[in-house]
Amino acid sequence: MGYLLAVVAAVLWATLGILGKFLYRYGADPLTVVTIRAIIAFVTLATILAVVDRLRREGSLLRISRRDIPFFALYGLVGVTLNYVSYFYALRWTTVTTAVILLYTYPALVTLLAALFLGERLNWIKGLVLGMTFVGCCLVVQGYDPAALRLNLYGVLFGLGAGATAAVYSLFGKKALQRYDSWTAVCYAFGFGALFLIILRSPQAILTVNYPWPAWLAILALAWFPTLLAYALFTTSMKYIEASKASITATLEPVVASLLAYLFLGEVMEWPQLIGAGLVLGGIVGLQFSQQPS
Repeated sequence: MGYLLAVVAAVLWATLGILGKFLYRYGADPLTVVTIRAIIAFVTLATILAVVDRLRREGSLLRISRRDIPFFALYGLVGVTLNYVSYFYALRWTTVTTAVILLYTYPALVTLLAALFLGERLNWIKGLVLGMTFVGCCLVVQGYDPAALRLNLYGVLFGLGAGATAAVYSLFGKKALQRYDSWTAVCYAFGFGALFLIILRSPQAILTVNYPWPAWLAILALAWFPTLLAYALFTTSMKYIEASKASITATLEPVVASLLAYLFLGEVMEWPQLIGAGLVLGGIVGLQFSQQPS
């Protein structure tokens, strides 16, 4: 169940590129879009949880302890706000290939930090799988092509920042599950994340956007599927498997994204990319042989 949820989350995340390309045709500002995306995701989930609470008439999914507010504020700030902003600026300063490669350092960070702070043990199979999936991701995004790589200080720093904040999101999500339902954790992470994004982007910039209705449909799809549903499923997956295993499984995202780009955007899949896809898939299958307590 845990692997299945992580795989579905990765497939949903892979649709980000298709929806993003569609939005950019309408001149949408990326930082404004990610802010609206977080707001819609939070409002939607909070409304659903409020309705569920009313129907169940038992423990509230919207109730958190006052002492946990700083935890969820930090969860939202680092795991949502800083993650979105870091990746946005990494794309501005460097190439998509470079940004994706730097982003996908996060499974290694999760694996190491989870061993230090969550008691998840390391073994040689997990290390091998981690290497396979990272190399596979590099090949899938054409990291073998020097023309696709452009390194500079700001691009590297923001790219590594995106990876580090993605790792924090995974670890905080695993920690939150010790006390709360996964939907509660995601709701408050997006709530605080949206709040900090609004402050960063300014409410006036959000309220004055004037996108046509096709763009708004794409934004809604972006908020509901690769954002709300994907993050909720990924967080829920960590109820069943280790945070490191969930993060490694999520490396399926660039593989599916490349396949979608091939099918719907006419992009070419070269043979090294196919090898990379095979390495990622092989690594995920190899996790089944990593006998760790979940």
